[in-house]
Amino acid sequence: MQKLDRKHRRRTRTIIWKQWKSIRKKEESLIQLGCPRDKAHSYAYARQGYARCASTFLNRFIKMNT
Repeated sequence: MQKLDRKHRRRTRTIIWKQWKSIRKKEESLIQLGCPRDKAHSYAYARQGYARCASTFLNRFIKMNT
């Protein structure tokens, strides 16, 4: 059951990252989640895939706000 929950949460984070289509929107949203401005800028410009972004830094900032 925990494995299913983990997959569901990761998929949800991936969808959220995908919905923030523009780099500006990604940066603004990360700042709203509590990410420092310089880190948000570098994360928004990350050339990683959606799933990798969702499992690394996006995971950290969404956890902080729940």
